Amino acid sequence: MVTGSGESSPGRVRGSSGEVRNSSFELLRILAMFMILLHHYVIHNPFPVYDEPASVNQFIYTCFMPLGKVGVDIFFGISAWFLCQNPDLSPRKSLKRIWVLERQMLFYSLLLMLGFVLFDRKGISRSQIVYSVFPLVSDLWWYPTNYAVFLLFYPFVTVGLRKMGQRMHGCLAVILLVVWGLAYGLTPNNCVGFLPSTFVGFIYQYLLISYYRWYLKKASKTLGWSMVGLGSVAILGLVLFGDWMRTFTHDGFPWMILDYTNGESKLPLLVVAFGALLVADCTHIRSRLINYLAKGTFGVYLLHDYPPVRILLWDCFDIRKIWGQDAAVVYSLALVLLIFMVCLAIDLIRDHLFALTIDRHKGRWFDLLADRIQSSHAARRCKQYLLSIHRGQFRVSET
Repeated sequence: MVTGSGESSPGRVRGSSGEVRNSSFELLRILAMFMILLHHYVIHNPFPVYDEPASVNQFIYTCFMPLGKVGVDIFFGISAWFLCQNPDLSPRKSLKRIWVLERQMLFYSLLLMLGFVLFDRKGISRSQIVYSVFPLVSDLWWYPTNYAVFLLFYPFVTVGLRKMGQRMHGCLAVILLVVWGLAYGLTPNNCVGFLPSTFVGFIYQYLLISYYRWYLKKASKTLGWSMVGLGSVAILGLVLFGDWMRTFTHDGFPWMILDYTNGESKLPLLVVAFGALLVADCTHIRSRLINYLAKGTFGVYLLHDYPPVRILLWDCFDIRKIWGQDAAVVYSLALVLLIFMVCLAIDLIRDHLFALTIDRHKGRWFDLLADRIQSSHAARRCKQYLLSIHRGQFRVSET
């Protein structure tokens, strides 16, 4: 069912009391993960389709690659969209989120590691076995590791942005858009201190999304679709330009353009992602099925992008085997959809197992551990020491 939505006046914080997440965002989350899976199918495939002679199929497969980066921006953008409206900004809450995240990562890393050790020992290295025991700190999957680091900074960044107010927050957003949105976002190289594939990109997106959510008037669906269209045209144009350049170089696809269209937080990709968020915000759908399926999207990522699984999976489904067939693109889309559905089904089963076991009192173990640490003698001494430093600095500032 589609319903209308109200608008907030400009200059005021919207939805500070919290909002009910509608199914349009969950549908967008599912689409984003499918886009990420398509990206991995091409970028990690042993057959470099982008270096093949220019053709319709080569163009379509090359266009699959930037979809993954757009999907990452959307996937994080949905989290940022709701996190910036969360009233609970305690560091303990962020640590609890990381705790819950780590449990799911450990479940898959240990299960998949054990499977490879028992059935395909040559398919997993010793270092990957060690990384599987410590998936969060070892950067076994880059996204959750950097998302966890973002969560550590998130409450402090949010409080700081709230206290600086609309004017200073707006100036900061403009500076970021000029320095990172233009200088980095429109150039092929990593410049002006931007660190791709790290929590820095997440903080950058969070600063922009939070400003829109807190202070700007709700945008129309037309603007959202216009941003999606504009960014998509820019991406398609770059891919076509890359193929055109090959007629002069007589070489593979230009790496400068390939790196740009697959760069983290590049401007055309962010424009598409933010436009998609605006469309979802203006489209209110209520569907229990969509909400239920969306719960398994993160598990899809963990399953198919576990390093040994990634190598085994894409070696098995080498694009070279179907290259040249008229229905190659259709076959690839069907294959990726099948992999997506299998991984989704597995994670939904895991979710049910968790609901019957460790999620019966979700986060209880963390609360017990956190209470124990907070009540310990060492924690009390540390708190007293920090308070004494704060009081000393306060007296100095008074004098």
